[in-house]
Amino acid sequence: MKVNIIKKQTIEDYAATIRHKSSFEEWTSKVKFADWNSPGDILATFS
Repeated sequence: MKVNIIKKQTIEDYAATIRHKSSFEEWTSKVKFADWNSPGDILATFS
């Protein structure tokens, strides 16, 4: 199950101004390399 981030640049622009940029980068890395097969897999990744 592939998840696409629409308008990634907008999110990156926002992340550049937030205090917890490293957390955002960790999240984008997980999303980029995820191999989900069901919505439950997504929940398990972030639980």
